[in-house]
Amino acid sequence: MKTSAAVLLLSALALTAPAQVPPPPATPVPAPGADSNPALLAIAPSARRAAAPADEATLYGKDELNLKEVDINQFLTLYAEVVGRTILRPATLPAPTITLRNMTPITRTEAIQLFDAVLGLNGIAVINVGEKFAKVLPVAEANTGGARVYEGRAEELPELGSYVTHVVQLKYVKPSEMVQILQPFARIPNSILPIEGNGILVIRDYSENVKRMLEMIERVDVTVPAEFVSEVIPIKYALAGDIASALNSLGGGGSTASVGSGGGGASAAGSRTATRGGGSRLGGGLGGAGYGQPGTLGQPGVGGAVGGLGQPGAAGGAGGGTFTERLRSIISRASQPGGGSGDIQIFGQTKIIADERTNSLLIYATRQDMEVIKDVISKLDVVLAQVLIESIILGVSGDKNLEYGVAAAQKPTKIGNNAQGAGIMNNDRGSLLENLNSLFASNAVASLGGLNYFGKINDDWLVAVKALSSSGKTEVIQRPTIMTTHATPGRFFVGNTVPYITSTYNYGGFGGGPSSSYSQLRVGIQLDVTPFINPDGIVVMKIDQAIEEIDGFTKISGDDVPKTASRTLSADITVRDRETIVLGGFIRTLGSKTKEGIPLLKDIPLLGGLFRNTSDKNERRELLVLMRPTVLRTPELAARGSDIERERMTGINKFTQKLDKENAEFERKMDELDGGRSRPNGTNAATASGIPLLQPAPAPDGEPPAAPRDFKTSQPMTEEELRHFRATAK
Repeated sequence: MKTSAAVLLLSALALTAPAQVPPPPATPVPAPGADSNPALLAIAPSARRAAAPADEATLYGKDELNLKEVDINQFLTLYAEVVGRTILRPATLPAPTITLRNMTPITRTEAIQLFDAVLGLNGIAVINVGEKFAKVLPVAEANTGGARVYEGRAEELPELGSYVTHVVQLKYVKPSEMVQILQPFARIPNSILPIEGNGILVIRDYSENVKRMLEMIERVDVTVPAEFVSEVIPIKYALAGDIASALNSLGGGGSTASVGSGGGGASAAGSRTATRGGGSRLGGGLGGAGYGQPGTLGQPGVGGAVGGLGQPGAAGGAGGGTFTERLRSIISRASQPGGGSGDIQIFGQTKIIADERTNSLLIYATRQDMEVIKDVISKLDVVLAQVLIESIILGVSGDKNLEYGVAAAQKPTKIGNNAQGAGIMNNDRGSLLENLNSLFASNAVASLGGLNYFGKINDDWLVAVKALSSSGKTEVIQRPTIMTTHATPGRFFVGNTVPYITSTYNYGGFGGGPSSSYSQLRVGIQLDVTPFINPDGIVVMKIDQAIEEIDGFTKISGDDVPKTASRTLSADITVRDRETIVLGGFIRTLGSKTKEGIPLLKDIPLLGGLFRNTSDKNERRELLVLMRPTVLRTPELAARGSDIERERMTGINKFTQKLDKENAEFERKMDELDGGRSRPNGTNAATASGIPLLQPAPAPDGEPPAAPRDFKTSQPMTEEELRHFRATAK
């Protein structure tokens, strides 16, 4: 009876409904005697609405979906009728009871979304399979249901819906950072999978949650509005061009330019703009000169180079090149973690201009990049420690010689009427007898040493006796000293050149006689050293030292060609500050003893000395090379070290005292030219005449400024500077 009453009620409602909406398919009626659920019957669509092709035309009136504590089986039965799909479900599906009531009219699409949302709230996910089936799974197993990947846009996702899988390609934000932002929007645990390698997120959740996540990604994954600033940064202790080139390798495709020296005002150090968007009285100084082409043993370096003794000349930009290579080496190591390869980008697009005239950098970059650039510059543009390297070369040579002998010669004498004879006993290979015809001439014996006795027996025999003993000792101390900066090559050479003839041309008798071609042989001491100063006071040095000396001459085609004795040393050593080590050394001992004379007779005891010449020679050569580095970490210590070196040289010290006296006399005459105005004690011509003092370089941040150096407290004037002042006064 209950079932018949419900059918009659629905028929009565259909008579009063509008005729323009066709009714949906009839709801199955339970068999007589079966238990029917009034709540399930109440959700059937009204008979006054016919099924329409478009989902938006199928309406469910207010309160027509009215469920009260319906079990999951009955709810899925109704869900299958609404979506028009066959439901596939496991046996382990959750079994909640559902209560639902629609308070406003809804379309079929909205009803499906409503049912999906209710199932999702109860831990059940619906995954559509094709056009006719739908899987109903516990939410924990939803990722195994084979849901299709959603390819649409965020705005196309429904506000309420079923389980969705979506892949997002991020543009600017790292996936791991984006997960932290999206995780609060997720209902399913571990539903967001980041892929760092290619910036992808895989999102698996209900459609409304995925929609919110995509909307959040659209707003968060954006470029940061860049605020660009321009700033002039003065470089104090390095070359601006080198730092600009190195910084450009850290950036992301920025550009670097250099501005050469020229006229203009001073650098606007410290000036900044922002935009929004995507002399003294002693003028002059000593200029540096780079080394040119390699030098050889016979030819000096080209282009002002001090070429090595067979070693190549160092490049003029070695210091700057070393700095650039050092920074790029640091960048290279940082970009290869664990031995791998790959480039890193420290900052983005920048514009860096190096002004060589003021040694400053004009940088145009974002505020964030500017801070990174300034931090890098502050760590690189520092005062490097200097090292005073002293090389001490000790050489000792000695020899001891003994030579004695007898020589005789017989003048030609007739033997009978038809024969004539003569004889010579030359035990000294002719050196005693070569001038016997003029042995009594004063110029024949002036250059002879030791005992040399010449005699004549009658007019037939000439006799010479020689006895010479000699010994000598020579001590040589050479002390080349060079000062250079940490990791900067230093070169020192002292010596001279010796000319020698390499070829002679007579041009076939034309041109006024023969002409000779000459070459220059460089001899002396050359020291090349590159120091690396450790913070612990240890100095690592790469040393190349060569010593070339003249060791006599050899006649070639009648011309004297010099012979050289060469000693070279190349080593990498480690030594503590102010400690002396031995770089190398050698000892050479030569001994010879000869007897020349008449065979048999020269070996007779005692009397054999009349028939021989005896020579006993002993030579010894010793050489020792020492090296001592002294680390000078501040410019003040370097200046003090220079003063100590000057005071150690007595000749130079006396010369500087003489220059000081001439300087004082010059100042007195300048006072007379100024009109005899008296000056306060402690002042000089520079301060009294209003000429500014020599100002020191700006002190680093946090250090007190150095006091100005005036004329008298600075280093003594050289002769060239004194001549310059005299010419200026005239």
